[in-house]
Amino acid sequence: LTKATLRSREVDLKTLVFASDLEEFKKVLALKPTLAAYEPPELIGSSETSVARSEPEIIAKASVLAKEAGIPLIVGAGINSREDVKKSLELGAVGVAVATDVVKAQDPKKELLDLAEGFR
Repeated sequence: LTKATLRSREVDLKTLVFASDLEEFKKVLALKPTLAAYEPPELIGSSETSVARSEPEIIAKASVLAKEAGIPLIVGAGINSREDVKKSLELGAVGVAVATDVVKAQDPKKELLDLAEGFR
């Protein structure tokens, strides 16, 4: 991962590196990626809850760490509503990572537009 991150900088590629917990997140920040993401694996693909609802205190801690490192925070795992997006942003994230919610949606475009409303 270190080699890939360094090489990406050499060729001016932006990087987004995901971490599954706060200890790993600290290691990710040390790599100085363009963006750092927190995404607990047990919530990935969840339609029952999201990282924003289940782990707001960890998002807040990750936000502080990311700000100290000067690296924007992205959060993901179970994000499936505009409220999840809004809460993630309130806790310090600059964006969200989504996949399952959109891929499984009856109308993916409509779902993306609904999630985007959380940025308002």
